[in-house]
Amino acid sequence: MMRFFFSFIVFSLIVMNVSGQIGGLSGSKLNSLCVDPVDKYQLEFEPGFYHLTSKKHWNETGTLVNSFASGDSLFNESALRFRFTYGVTARMEIGVTVPGDMSFGSWGVKYEVFNKNKSAFALIGGINTPFGNQTWKQKSEVSALQAGIGAIYTWSPTEAFSTDFSIQGARFFPKPEQSATKFFSVSADAGYYFFDGKLQLASGLGYQKIYNTNLDQYLVTLYPGVTIETGEDFVITIIHSVDVAGRNIEKQHITDLSFTFTIR
Repeated sequence: MMRFFFSFIVFSLIVMNVSGQIGGLSGSKLNSLCVDPVDKYQLEFEPGFYHLTSKKHWNETGTLVNSFASGDSLFNESALRFRFTYGVTARMEIGVTVPGDMSFGSWGVKYEVFNKNKSAFALIGGINTPFGNQTWKQKSEVSALQAGIGAIYTWSPTEAFSTDFSIQGARFFPKPEQSATKFFSVSADAGYYFFDGKLQLASGLGYQKIYNTNLDQYLVTLYPGVTIETGEDFVITIIHSVDVAGRNIEKQHITDLSFTFTIR
């Protein structure tokens, strides 16, 4: 029973952390965002689906243990999400990501600072707002706003190969009484295009640090994947992420499928 309770707590925290990331912004690979904004006056619409499984977690010493007393128990979750991103100018985009249950909205803005030779740099910011019809306690993570800032760097040595690096930080306002208060994450993706840019094989590595007064939490995730461009205005992205290290947090396997449409 205690294992199940601990599993529920840390799983809730990691889900909350995911929702705390800056949303609504475009990317060209897997987890890291890209510097290039959506073209001016164009809209990207991206429905996505993920399936998550978990049966183990890392405890306070970083040891991987079963989350359930029964060795054959498995936690499953599946959900939809929708992203809308609009190109405001040649250098700036705005957008929002909402889950299928409309429990919150992740609003974001990206501004391309420079894009010269093989390097590019952008600044990002965003705020997450709670939605839905429910009863909640004031000063909890459910009712608090989350604000974040970050930066993106892209290096493209050739037309076929490129890398994206993202760094983000976010915190709750007002500060929750019993929960994580702020987050920090870094991620790096690398991808190579085949078949005249129609197929991209990519892989990435991400690190998340969760600041909590009661728990020391972090997570390292590996996420290989592929993007398929079937046309100028349609991209399919498939990712299977695996958590490889952590502390006081669930070990998860997530398969994610998304479809990106460009509306001109």
